[in-house]
Amino acid sequence: KLVTVTDCGSFNSEFSIRVTPNTVEPELVVNSNEYEGCAPHTVKFFNNSKGGVFYKYDFGDGTIIEGNQSVETILHTFTQAGTYVVKLTASNGCSDSTTTETIKVFPQSVTDFTADVTSSCDSVTVKFTNQSKNAVAYLWDFGDGDVSTDANPVHTFKDDKRSYTVSLMSFSSFGCPDTMQKADLIKVGATPRPNFVVSPGLTIQYPNYRFAFKNDTKGEIESYVWDFGDGQTATTIDAEHSYLDTGVYKVKLTAMNKTGCVNTIFKTVKILGTPGNLFIPNAFMPNSLVDEIRIFQAKGSGMAEWHLRIFNKWGQQIWQTTQLDENGRPTEGWDGMMFGSKAPQGIYFWEVGAKFINGTEWAGMIASEGAEPKKAGTLNLIR
Repeated sequence: KLVTVTDCGSFNSEFSIRVTPNTVEPELVVNSNEYEGCAPHTVKFFNNSKGGVFYKYDFGDGTIIEGNQSVETILHTFTQAGTYVVKLTASNGCSDSTTTETIKVFPQSVTDFTADVTSSCDSVTVKFTNQSKNAVAYLWDFGDGDVSTDANPVHTFKDDKRSYTVSLMSFSSFGCPDTMQKADLIKVGATPRPNFVVSPGLTIQYPNYRFAFKNDTKGEIESYVWDFGDGQTATTIDAEHSYLDTGVYKVKLTAMNKTGCVNTIFKTVKILGTPGNLFIPNAFMPNSLVDEIRIFQAKGSGMAEWHLRIFNKWGQQIWQTTQLDENGRPTEGWDGMMFGSKAPQGIYFWEVGAKFINGTEWAGMIASEGAEPKKAGTLNLIR
């Protein structure tokens, strides 16, 4: 189109103006089920515009995409809750046209929880503390077939199985569920049932001071602790123990299984005899692995004083002791050394004198039934 401009009738100018019709028809399409959703919410936008060659997307969350494709399918994820006006601007190089769509994104619940107890034996009652955010409803699964909709439930687990996986699903006011699962969170173990058999019996007679304890505990046991009631302990499966004096002793066996469950059983053993006694063994073995026979040591109690001497076959005194503890028990034993060297295997001689607290003299050892007591005798050193 030609346009003429006259300036005060004396000057004319002509300009050519080109007018192009606006043929751009922007159209942005969203699936009906995607207009609303829980964060993070992904929406597929379909560009069905006509007449455009250049497009600009403004998603309303700070994200802008520009391109010159004629037809586009755009995926966009809204990470935060809010209402977003998504604007599409279409251009044909001469004119621009704009259309919008509104997307609503609801807050997502965030699930979290803790338990005040996570392990026990036989059964355990657990208080769960719900630490979820943006949540108004809950569904607990305790892993044992029970569920709950309480916010902070209390639940009892039994030892039907070793461990339980607990999960919590939380829901926001718009739905928007979120799930947290804690595998093997609660561990419940069966308490051991310890037992043992005592040989030769629960009661023995002086001068026998030794018991054998046979473990009869059932199940998968991780460790044992024996307490013999005289201050001595052991951690073996079975045990043998010698006491230093007559009396009554409470023997305790404690068993712990692989899940950390512990239980204890007690049995009382007795050693009968007249208080105030003395027994001299007739052999020992310094190289033995058994503590009981590694040292030549007398057993006794109730003594006010005593004197033990050891002699070799030439009559030389090679060791002696007079030491007693507060209960009148011997505290020292001969380890088989002679003049700084190992005494050779063979027969040696002992001599003992002792007086008990009640004032009586020790009569001596009786070697066999009907024999006279003697205050001296022989011993065998075995290597």
